[in-house]
Amino acid sequence: MKKIRKFLIAFCLVLVFSSVPVYASDYEDYFSNMQATLSEKDAALATGESYMSTFAAMDKITAEYYKDNANGFLREAAEVYYGYLENDTLGEYKEITKSSVEEQKDGYLVTVTAEFEKAKLTMELECKHISNQLTPTGLTFSAEDGSSKSLGKKLADAGLNTLIGLFTVFLILILISYIISLFKYIPAIQEKMSKKNDRKNVELAAIQNVAAQIEQKEQKEEEKQEEELVGNSELVAVITAAIIASGTSTDGFVVRSVRRSKRV
Repeated sequence: MKKIRKFLIAFCLVLVFSSVPVYASDYEDYFSNMQATLSEKDAALATGESYMSTFAAMDKITAEYYKDNANGFLREAAEVYYGYLENDTLGEYKEITKSSVEEQKDGYLVTVTAEFEKAKLTMELECKHISNQLTPTGLTFSAEDGSSKSLGKKLADAGLNTLIGLFTVFLILILISYIISLFKYIPAIQEKMSKKNDRKNVELAAIQNVAAQIEQKEQKEEEKQEEELVGNSELVAVITAAIIASGTSTDGFVVRSVRRSKRV
């Protein structure tokens, strides 16, 4: 029976909510009729849940419509809810997860929490006695997204971040230790390269030595030939005269050495 009453209350609230412009005074008769069947506390709680269900069913166009045409606290609430829809803060509506009512000095404060795809939306509806009637006077929303996590969730995330940080530090330390362990091979590599360079220097020195010896030997042979030529200058002159006497030109003839023939 209680569920049927809540359904009728929600249905009546949607009908009233669809009229434009919307004013807070329009709900005085609504609360009067509700209080006839429910206690004030139950009526306030049912109204809060109905408000949450009505806003959760709104799309962006409907929320913009009420933002531009409603008055009072409903307009402010519509502006906030329209911002959630425009920024895609909430996502798809799932269900109401928690609702409570707190009695205050001059009325009631109803808190309703609804689960959405991306966040939790908490609505606070303030109802006060005006002219001996319980009337809604304020409505606020607050969304709990990734920036408003529970203490347990925050501690879990902090612990995970700490573990990731420690793992990264140890991994870097292991890498540095491995690099340092490779330093012992550097002297051996340097020595090997030094020996290779020394061998090249020895080979180069040997080549230069052989070249110098060959050059020195050729120089000695030339000097020896010049000495033989100078020592036999008279013989060279006689040979040259014989060539001229034979009618052959001496152009192009160069006497480099004179050797004694072994033939008799």
